[in-house]
Amino acid sequence: TLKCATASMPCWDKDENVWYDFPGEEDFTGYTATPSGLKIKDLAVDSDLVELAKNAPTPDAVKGSNTVEIFIVGYLLSPRYRTATDEAISNYYDPESKLSKYYDIRNRDPRMFQIGRLTLTLGKSKLIKGFEEALSTMRVGMRRSVIIPPELAYGARGSIQGTGFLKPIPPNGELLFNIELLKILRG
Repeated sequence: TLKCATASMPCWDKDENVWYDFPGEEDFTGYTATPSGLKIKDLAVDSDLVELAKNAPTPDAVKGSNTVEIFIVGYLLSPRYRTATDEAISNYYDPESKLSKYYDIRNRDPRMFQIGRLTLTLGKSKLIKGFEEALSTMRVGMRRSVIIPPELAYGARGSIQGTGFLKPIPPNGELLFNIELLKILRG
């Protein structure tokens, strides 16, 4: 049985296909494009949070509720990391491979550049435009998948490793984030 790396991280031993995994080819449908070019797809919510996710407020700077706590997983869609070869991706999903998510919880999808909990203040943090737009309409308990084009992300400059990322974001990187809004903090 797989064990969690830390108590605050979700475990694959509960469900081998979790909501924040990289989507399969068939899961890239159903995104809605916003006028800015951001693509948003709301994901299924935990059954015990359905009512909360329907009725909870969204972050609101005027009401002092623009600080949020989220769980996030970020993937690079394009260009690919050199280490994200077809073979590496195949090994990650192969239950027989020692490089798979089924073998060791510490193994990461080769396209992943970020995973974990974050506390952010919308409008004050140095968030990329697409990420801020995606969070601004979420409710507590909601899960969302967003595809952020380079012009709403890090653009031609990219982002270096060491800014909370496992890997740097290359110039003109298109990003996929799977996000869960855990709470809105007052203050």
